[in-house]
Amino acid sequence: MELRELQFFVVSVDAGSLSQAAQILYTTQPHVSKTIKKLERTLGYQLLERSKKGVELTKEGEKVYDQARKMLSSMEEIQRIQMETQESTIRIASMPSSLLSEEFATFLAEHPKLHAVCYEETLEKIIHHICHRQVEVGFVFISKMQRQAFERMIQKRKMTFTPLKEKDMALYVGPNHPYYEKEYVTKEELRNLRYVQHEEDQISLLHTSGHLQKEKERDSLIRMIPIRKSHTKVCFGYLHRADCVLRAHTEEYLKQLEEKLK
Repeated sequence: MELRELQFFVVSVDAGSLSQAAQILYTTQPHVSKTIKKLERTLGYQLLERSKKGVELTKEGEKVYDQARKMLSSMEEIQRIQMETQESTIRIASMPSSLLSEEFATFLAEHPKLHAVCYEETLEKIIHHICHRQVEVGFVFISKMQRQAFERMIQKRKMTFTPLKEKDMALYVGPNHPYYEKEYVTKEELRNLRYVQHEEDQISLLHTSGHLQKEKERDSLIRMIPIRKSHTKVCFGYLHRADCVLRAHTEEYLKQLEEKLK
């Protein structure tokens, strides 16, 4: 049994349906359903009655729900205490970003006594880390099409989003790619392409300057090709809990990053 499974279960009960829970958790309904069914198999009994109207707790589910809420609350409190006792620690999460990695490495080099805890994750996991106080801020990329649903979701989770920069989405290709010489590509031309997407990796953002230099040399031949269409705008910014007072070194890093992105 994993805390993640209990979280999906509790959120589904609070939301009243799996579809609403999926929106709050920023994932898909099948993923929520699969996760809860896995929890039910582990426990050996059904927790939810599912219908077109939504979900209701079974008798066994009511008992598990009460205990699950207590466990999640206790875990949040433990993580809060842990963060309070580590004043010299900066905790962040981010979607993959070479710019952020480089800026973060520079910031840590300027603050050698500062300990860093950082994750590169999917949006769903970043939100989970913030909700459970495992990190203070999470850096995310949100497309224009996602923005409305994203705003509703963070409002339900009592989070605040601060946009830092808006850019057009782009395709990155190497010199052997057939699109390498193109001035732009359309969404139609992207449909049959194979591409790389960050999924489950948990990669440290702590790159040394040597690694960064090697990455720059390796990536020098990669071309960025704009994707034509108005719906391809992407907003980069950071999330944090609305009830969270950011630490001084976290605020310092955010100000430094904002200056860099101006």
